[in-house]
Amino acid sequence: MIQSHRQVHPVIIGLLTLPYGIALGWAIYALPLTLAQNGFFPVPIMMVIAPALSLAIWRIFPAPFIDCSFSLRRWYLIGLTLAISGMLPFFWLPPDQEMAQLMQFLVGLSQAGAVLLLVVSSGYIARSVSANKLGRAAGWYQAGILGGQGLVLVCVDALQNFVSAGSLFWGEILLMLTGIIACYSLPIIRPEEKRAFGTIVKEAVSDGRSWFRSSRGLFITLAALSPIGVGAASVGWSIGGQLYAIPTDEMKWVTGSMSMFCSVAGFLVGGWAADRYGKWRTWFRAGGLLALMALFIAFCPFIHWLFEAGVLCYAFLSGCCTAAYWAIVVEAVSAKLAVTKITLLSMAIGVAAYYMRSLDGIVADDYAFQIMLIVEALLSVIAIGIALLLRRKWNLTVYDVEGGFAVAVDDVSEAGIRGEERDEIADL
Repeated sequence: MIQSHRQVHPVIIGLLTLPYGIALGWAIYALPLTLAQNGFFPVPIMMVIAPALSLAIWRIFPAPFIDCSFSLRRWYLIGLTLAISGMLPFFWLPPDQEMAQLMQFLVGLSQAGAVLLLVVSSGYIARSVSANKLGRAAGWYQAGILGGQGLVLVCVDALQNFVSAGSLFWGEILLMLTGIIACYSLPIIRPEEKRAFGTIVKEAVSDGRSWFRSSRGLFITLAALSPIGVGAASVGWSIGGQLYAIPTDEMKWVTGSMSMFCSVAGFLVGGWAADRYGKWRTWFRAGGLLALMALFIAFCPFIHWLFEAGVLCYAFLSGCCTAAYWAIVVEAVSAKLAVTKITLLSMAIGVAAYYMRSLDGIVADDYAFQIMLIVEALLSVIAIGIALLLRRKWNLTVYDVEGGFAVAVDDVSEAGIRGEERDEIADL
């Protein structure tokens, strides 16, 4: 179990990740629209925003340095400074395609800072949130990320109608500064001890070996790579909208702002349920309901409001799964090198999202939209069945922390944990 320095309210975690969502949303939503309105062609626009689409893949690299140097607060302020510094020059830069390389550099600078914000926020969950609030903290963590992007989408809609680009730009910057308020309400958490980089690498390798030697560590990794709760069918909603003859503007509203709102609600409800009913139980049940919802959308009558309701419920359940699994990840690692471990596991979740979206896209294009949903649901059900069998085979009922990672033990008395914690772990 992760021990916290001081209990921090989960809402503060959402305020920490909100600037990341805003910075990412600015780069992938607001900036392309602004450039297009100033005569940029699609290829230069894609070149300018390319760093926003790739930097998150490399977020593992700063994680060990965050674990072992400076305080989390200082790293967060560095990230916020970089993010805002990369965005501010766009208010004065002339809309000239000859400035594309400079713009690309500035976008990269802002997104590098945003990645620091994201990684540091996960460290705050691990080190400053009490064990009985990890689910809610994980839900608010995800809600801040998606909520920030949703705010930018609202700004984009306003920009297309009645608000000036300059006003929205400064509004985004001011919203990002809320991270400073949240950051200074948290304790100053310093690294346990300063170690040489070679020592850090050796510890990471040793902890990784302990993780994969433990049945629980292997189980959690396989769960991250599984299709359970991924919610990848969103790649096919446009095809479904055509089948149900839904107007383009209405479909854009449902799959955009409304789906984001339902996902955020799912994050919060799923995080609360993870704390109340158990993290594993919430993840399995929400994953099963998500598979059933996919089947419902596949077989429901061709009534457009039924399809729209199914899409929104799908987004809600996907959010519940994401929050519950993030709570599992944070609970499973120890405080030592916590940021590095959480980042690695989050990248494993990204692998599952990538292959499921690719598979859904291929099936939807080559076969049919309904077949895509059926295949996704069947894969999820099969994965849940395998996970339950492995749970029983490996006797994953309680765990202790050895070598920095959670490992399974057979005797409750060996775990050395409190009775109320044993009850929650028994939900697995």
